[in-house]
Amino acid sequence: MWEECVATHRAQFPGAEIEVFCHFWDTIQDEERQRLHSALRPNLCHFEKPPDYSVVDTYDWLRRDLINVPSRMVSQYASWQRVGTMFIPYAPLFDVVVRMRTDLYFYQPLQADLEGIAEKRIGFIGYEWTESKDVVFDAFALGTPNFMIHFHMLLSGLWDYTANSLFNPELLVTRHIEAYHKKATVQMQGRLPFFIRRPHMAGWPVDRCLAEGPGVAKWRDPEIHNAHLDYHQKISGHAGIDYVNRFRARQLRLPESEG
Repeated sequence: MWEECVATHRAQFPGAEIEVFCHFWDTIQDEERQRLHSALRPNLCHFEKPPDYSVVDTYDWLRRDLINVPSRMVSQYASWQRVGTMFIPYAPLFDVVVRMRTDLYFYQPLQADLEGIAEKRIGFIGYEWTESKDVVFDAFALGTPNFMIHFHMLLSGLWDYTANSLFNPELLVTRHIEAYHKKATVQMQGRLPFFIRRPHMAGWPVDRCLAEGPGVAKWRDPEIHNAHLDYHQKISGHAGIDYVNRFRARQLRLPESEG
């Protein structure tokens, strides 16, 4: 669903000079890769063969949450670090840095004080996770170049954070933001101006898409469902498969027999 999503991105920053830095684990064909490159118009873009982080799933010292797959999270944070490192030499040239995903569809104008960031009165603007207001949603954020470089380097502090945190995406990124080494104003917003447009939403009107929160909608994605099945099966066998299916059914409010 990235093509219709990317088409909404630049419009959020009218009048701004926009430069794009991106990193992808390379899982697509040449033709789609070229379309993606043409749509993003990046200054620097790196496609890389996905590494195998499955060893992380064997770490028995991790304080796991109820459902997330540690290796998938590490893969995400490694990609963040790749693009952050790519951007570092260019950081002094920019006033505002935005963390973006290609599957974010903006359905209303962005309400953010970009001037406040550019003037360094605001260091970071984040968004509350829709299912828990005391943690940060990691799909989108804005801030000063220095703060956003820090944001993208979560991997560098990951194992320290796990000493007192569950291995959970929202908890870890929230802990990482709190660890920023400079005094900076952090703003949190509650209303998301976007939604994650999943494959099952093809052809859906915006109102129908908004009816499913991001933590719920992902469970209709077969790739996500299967990845969790595989992880929990390795840990608990058939009981792990049953657990994931029951968890998915509860999220989607389905009878557990349909999970």
